[in-house]
Amino acid sequence: MFVTRKLGKVIRGPVTLFHVLAATLLGSFIGFSPGFGQAPGWNLLLIALLVLLNANLILAGVTILLTKLLYLLFLPVLFHLGVALLEGPFQGIFALFANAPVSAWFGLEYYVVTGGIVTGAIVGTLLGLALHRLIHRLQEKLGKMQEGSEKYQSISRRKWVRALAWVFFGGLDAKGKKTYRELAEARGIGNPIRPLGAVLVALVAFLLVVTFIFLDELVLTHMARNGLERVNRATVDLERLELAAGEGRLALHGLALADRNDLHTDLFRAERVVAEISGMSLLSRQVALDRVEAINASTGETRRLPGRLIGPPPREPRDRRIELPDTVNLDDVLSQAQVWRERLAKISEILEKIGGAPEETDPSTEDRLSWRENLAIRAQTLGYANVTSDNIIRRSPRLTIGELITEGMRVAQLPDERIRVQGNHLSTHPHLLKQTPSLRIEAQSGRFGLSLQGGALAADPAPNQLQAHIRDIPVDEIAALLADRVQFPFSGGTFDVQTSGTWHGGGVDLPLEVTARDTQATLLGQSSPIREAAFPIRVTGPLANPSVQIPSDALQTALRSAATGRLRDELGRQLDSRLGEEGSEPRSLLDRAAGGLRLPSRRPSSDDEPNGNP
Repeated sequence: MFVTRKLGKVIRGPVTLFHVLAATLLGSFIGFSPGFGQAPGWNLLLIALLVLLNANLILAGVTILLTKLLYLLFLPVLFHLGVALLEGPFQGIFALFANAPVSAWFGLEYYVVTGGIVTGAIVGTLLGLALHRLIHRLQEKLGKMQEGSEKYQSISRRKWVRALAWVFFGGLDAKGKKTYRELAEARGIGNPIRPLGAVLVALVAFLLVVTFIFLDELVLTHMARNGLERVNRATVDLERLELAAGEGRLALHGLALADRNDLHTDLFRAERVVAEISGMSLLSRQVALDRVEAINASTGETRRLPGRLIGPPPREPRDRRIELPDTVNLDDVLSQAQVWRERLAKISEILEKIGGAPEETDPSTEDRLSWRENLAIRAQTLGYANVTSDNIIRRSPRLTIGELITEGMRVAQLPDERIRVQGNHLSTHPHLLKQTPSLRIEAQSGRFGLSLQGGALAADPAPNQLQAHIRDIPVDEIAALLADRVQFPFSGGTFDVQTSGTWHGGGVDLPLEVTARDTQATLLGQSSPIREAAFPIRVTGPLANPSVQIPSDALQTALRSAATGRLRDELGRQLDSRLGEEGSEPRSLLDRAAGGLRLPSRRPSSDDEPNGNP
């Protein structure tokens, strides 16, 4: 009944083309927008215009409900339309607005936002023209009935008819002193501004300016928490945010980011994170931090309360392993392959953040397939409404961190270790930086370390580099992780692993050098002690689900060489010991290797030749 009364009010009142188009266009824009999370500035502008302009609020409300339903039904279509716009010939136009002050807050880098704006403009215009024509035809029809139909006039004078019309339509006659014919013949746009709306918009704008000037910690904390949750895609705890704009300092107290792959643990937790602000342009959504330091930080800690997911749940990475000789995947190697895939997926996310090159707008046929597949995976993993185009942001990154430092970071899985993390020139859009982004993670004990350098995104492009090492891994711990322990030829001792390779986004090509020390190796059914043996392993493909190549001939050669060397050393030791027992000075086996075993020289006897030759 409420809806029919409001619609009746529209038909009974003066309706110009401007009133209808303003209502349907603004309502359609709002309905096809994903929300404030992706496009805060765009949604605020639409709401302000809806209040300010003399648009028909009843039609606007109906349009919002209708178009929001269409948005949910056709979200994939809006996404692909946005891809065509942002990665096609119109990219330059959208990039201009995405980098300009104020419009940088419109979220034009989101495919769904851009697709929704274009779709909203088309649907809103067509719907407005159709509704305006329909309303005027109804008014013309009622005008003719009101003036030329005695039956209509007779029925309309009955009290019960007028009562029902008032209940369901707000009345039977046209509003004011005009007739329906006069309403239908009305032209012009009327007053485009709603006076009360203008006062309300001015008041709200003033309050927003005052709020941003004197931001309360509660408001800042809420805004920061929501922003971090959108980035982390899981619960973020933040006790308090402290901003000293005059001193150029920002501090986050009690920060904890839930791990979206394990909501019972924290991916990162810190007592305090302190940042030095070197530049801020709120109108252009740009923040530059000189130095960020995390104090009393840890990872892998158990949460007091489980977190919750923000957005769709994480999906298992697709298997794209490279077929090479002696190549296996994680399921063939590890007994808990899924757990390790989740851990590697976290590292892969870091690689993509540091060195994710911008998407190519005109790739080759082969690369285009890979780009399209990657885009589909991002849409399924993040949700259509959360996928952005890095090509649109062209001037300066949204966020830049000159130096990131974390000393003495605790790792729950390694209680005896403390980690040092140092990052340089980190950014939300690394390809826009002239400096090379890098990240270094190392244990204070020196037992392991990881170094990443995104050279492909620097002003002077070079391959992205990855270096890592880990020492003194117990062989028995490695054996406990394997899917087939019977085929593992080692027992006891330790492994050292080091690598220096390349990476692009989440894909890697890493030649690993594995060194076994003081271990027992079984080769061809024979067990032999090995002092040291080195053999290669190659890891290729997406890091979240890599392929592992273990050359069997290289492993056998390394073990034979190590076993032979151990046997020669043992033989030399025994020979030296025997010869020493005979009263001669022992000599090393290496000294005898050239011409066989050389016996000690003896004194000449009387039976020798006169010239004294032996």
